[in-house]
Amino acid sequence: MLSVYLQDGLGYTPLHAGLLLTPFAVGSAVAAPLAGRVVSRVGRPLTVVALSVMMSGLVALAVLAPGKAPVGWLVLAVPLLVAGLGGGAVVSPNVTLSLAEVPPRMGGAAGGALQTGQRIGSAIGAAVLMTAYQVAVSRTDDPGSALRWALGASLVLLAGAWVAAVWSWRSEPAAATG
Repeated sequence: MLSVYLQDGLGYTPLHAGLLLTPFAVGSAVAAPLAGRVVSRVGRPLTVVALSVMMSGLVALAVLAPGKAPVGWLVLAVPLLVAGLGGGAVVSPNVTLSLAEVPPRMGGAAGGALQTGQRIGSAIGAAVLMTAYQVAVSRTDDPGSALRWALGASLVLLAGAWVAAVWSWRSEPAAATG
């Protein structure tokens, strides 16, 4: 929805919007392999911290970015990098932890079910965020305000994921946490 905000709300070209969003991708690309390497030692707390980091980046983005004026790269770069670092550190560890107890003979089925769940969740999340953005734009005619509403909706969804990650962490047997 940030891309839609930059293009439809502020009139940026797709290339300019994509370049402005690059720090998120860089953060994700850096964090994912690092998190994948340490997840077996750190466990579920890694996903809890990573979700917290991602949410912090989105809160900073909600505070700094919205408005009708052009958005500078530096204004977006740091919060997007932080959100990307958090996001990248969530996905691969979550897959590793989710499939850790699956017997090898069931790995394919479990991996397929996990991927299906991730795709459904992504589709629902994108639909909810774009709906929040579009409804807010239609009511306020202010893309910055609409972006705040959509970022708020994303924070609510991420808070749900954070609660689930904390619950999963706290439900682990003592031997599994270190």
